[in-house]
Amino acid sequence: MDRSRLCSFYFHLGLIYSKILSFLAQIHRLSISMRTLKRILRTLYLFKRRFHYDVLELAQFIEENIDTLGMLMEIGQFTGDFLDMSLIQFCLMDLLQNDINSMVQVWNVHRIRPTKNQNSPKGRHVVMYKLPVIYGTRSYLQSVDEYKIEICRDECVFQDEYPCDIDRWTSPTNIDNALQLYCDIRNVLLVDL
Repeated sequence: MDRSRLCSFYFHLGLIYSKILSFLAQIHRLSISMRTLKRILRTLYLFKRRFHYDVLELAQFIEENIDTLGMLMEIGQFTGDFLDMSLIQFCLMDLLQNDINSMVQVWNVHRIRPTKNQNSPKGRHVVMYKLPVIYGTRSYLQSVDEYKIEICRDECVFQDEYPCDIDRWTSPTNIDNALQLYCDIRNVLLVDL
């Protein structure tokens, strides 16, 4: 990765400038000054600002999604049987996984506040994990035998690149596409049953 991409990556994790410089120096062996970092971020149009979301707008969005899913039950497209549950799971799996992945990202970069407990860590998870020396400790990672990793890979079932028929259906990219895919597949299956 080039210098600009690394700076952008760590900036988007929500790290402060000094932590970005620590990551660049200790993990990537890239030493730059604070001034250079700020200049790179400025050329990428990345600035430290706080985004404020309207709570009413967020509540309205949640209510619309609940109403959309409730509508399926009202029109008889969802009965809650095994077929419907499996289809909903199939159609929403990628969207849910994307939400989980983004939540993991938020969790790993959120700040742990200092507390009265002296033994409780404070800071960001990702920094504590990647740069334990900053917190006066060492890395407790244990190496794992490649053979054991291969056994785990053999026991896992990984999702195919194309979970849908590429000639007919495509994987949904939003809730509306997922619900349309659900209805389409459900109708085809019920005709065949």
